[in-house]
Amino acid sequence: MKKALFFVLFLTACTPSNLYSNDELGIQFAYSSPEFKGKLEVEDNEIIYHYPDSLDIQYIAVFQKAEGQSIEEAILALVKEKGKNPDDCTVVNEGPYWANENYTAYTLDLSQPTLVYTEEELAAIAEADAEAVVDTGPFDGEWMKGKIMNDRLIAACSDYADPLGLATFKTVTSSFIFNKKTEFVFLPSYAEPQFYDPSTLMLTH
Repeated sequence: MKKALFFVLFLTACTPSNLYSNDELGIQFAYSSPEFKGKLEVEDNEIIYHYPDSLDIQYIAVFQKAEGQSIEEAILALVKEKGKNPDDCTVVNEGPYWANENYTAYTLDLSQPTLVYTEEELAAIAEADAEAVVDTGPFDGEWMKGKIMNDRLIAACSDYADPLGLATFKTVTSSFIFNKKTEFVFLPSYAEPQFYDPSTLMLTH
């Protein structure tokens, strides 16, 4: 029933005028807004949107895992390609992808996380607490602790690791989405609206 409902929603959103499809990469989705239509570029395995008059971009990356390779091994191989030690990282199965339960979401975490802070980090935590008292904002010491752990994770496991969306600046976790066959896609987290509608994302290989 859930799968049938998903395809009904997909077909409703993906009218021909609103659909992006790339047969070579094996991916299709509906644009989240007409402003993105016709403005996506493909570089190797990445689909990229360049913001007008800016160097900023959004992208998603599509991958194929090797035959006999687990999805965890495939993700750690990408970490190694980034020049990081995959032994420092672990792949976490987050369960069904929130936008499509037919797919599974995975994130990266430290294999041996530590809660010990340096003097510089402790000073930053204390400063964040003090500033939060003055401006009554949400970026207090606990927020700074999360950012510190996130920064450590990215440093150890590459920019594929961003489970907090840069410590709550972003609304959706960066993650890998696996179609339980051979294809998976990396979806970075962005504060701005994504160029694709997550509920319509389909991996076709």
